[in-house]
Amino acid sequence: MKHKHSLILSILFLLLSCQSKVQKIEKLIYDDLYRTMYDFSSYEPIETKIDSAFSSIYRDSLIIIYAYLAKQETENINECVNNVRQAHSTMEIYFDSRSSSGRLRYDRARREAEENLNKAKESLDYMKSLYGLMRERSDTFKKEFIGWQATHRYRAKTRGGHYALGDNLYIFDYRLDNIIHKEDLDDEEIQSLRKIIDEALDSEQ
Repeated sequence: MKHKHSLILSILFLLLSCQSKVQKIEKLIYDDLYRTMYDFSSYEPIETKIDSAFSSIYRDSLIIIYAYLAKQETENINECVNNVRQAHSTMEIYFDSRSSSGRLRYDRARREAEENLNKAKESLDYMKSLYGLMRERSDTFKKEFIGWQATHRYRAKTRGGHYALGDNLYIFDYRLDNIIHKEDLDDEEIQSLRKIIDEALDSEQ
C-alpha cells in the first residue's frame, strides 16, 4: 500500500512539474509577444511544442559571423560577374571600332572586365577560407543541453490589417526565468545563413 501511494505521489509530482513548466513557458511567450507584437489584441495562439534545447552550430555566434561574411562575398562575386558580363557586351559592340572614342570605350570595358574578374577571384578565395573556418569550428563544436525550447505558432494582424501566421522559436534557460534566444522561423536572412553553413560543412576540404 505504501509503495502504491509513493507511485501515485511521484506521478502527481511529475504532472504538476510539467504543468508548471508549460505555464512558465506560455507566460514568457505571452509577455514577449505583448511587448513586441504590432497588434497584440488580435493575437490568437494556435500551437506550442515544448522540448529540450541543445546548443547548435546554427546559433553559434562565431559560425554565424563567418556565414554572414561569406554571404557578403557571394553578393560581391555576383556583382562582379554581372559587371564582367556588361563589360564584355560593351567590348563586343566596339571590338571593330576604328574611331578613337570607340577604342577608348573598348579599352575601358576591357579594364573593367579584368578588374572585376580579379575582385571576384579574391572574394572567392576569401569565401573558401571562411568555409574552412566554419568547418574547423564545427569539428570542435560540442552539442550540450542548454535549457528548454518551444516552437510557437500563432495568428495576428499585420500593419496592413490582415491576419497572418507567425512561427517563432524560443529558447529558455534551465529555470525558465528568461528567454535566451528567439527567432522567426520564416526569416529569410536566417534561412540563407543556414544554407551557407550547410554548404560550408558539405564542401570539400
